[in-house]
Amino acid sequence: MVNRFWRYLPAACALLMFVVVAVVDPALAGAPWWTLNESGLWIALAFPLVPWFICAAIALWVSRGTRSRTVLLLLSLMSLTSGIIPAFIWALLLHDVYPEARKLGISLAIPTIAGMTLLMLLVGLALRRARRATRVSRDAAPG
Repeated sequence: MVNRFWRYLPAACALLMFVVVAVVDPALAGAPWWTLNESGLWIALAFPLVPWFICAAIALWVSRGTRSRTVLLLLSLMSLTSGIIPAFIWALLLHDVYPEARKLGISLAIPTIAGMTLLMLLVGLALRRARRATRVSRDAAPG
């Protein structure tokens, strides 16, 4: 049985990534995009959020039907990793608008670290599954 914390982990990770990309990192870098009154910038900033919202929504939808903590952890990491899409594009756009601003490091570091962790976990799970399959086939072999 999965407790409530694990059930809401993908949603919490998606919300955390959105807050980091949209508020925390631009504020720390000195690129407060919300102070500008340019509708073109707002549209350009909203556009890269669409694929990320789709990935986060898929992770949330799949997480509703699972009871496995491993799957919930993988979905949470997928939600964080897909944040690289808006983070990278926002870094480029905000650097053009605020050339004196520092790099948006946090919003690029979190998805990168989450992606590396996700890949390592997937490789580990694949190796564990292969080892179990080998053990089962060896035990089932006659002789």
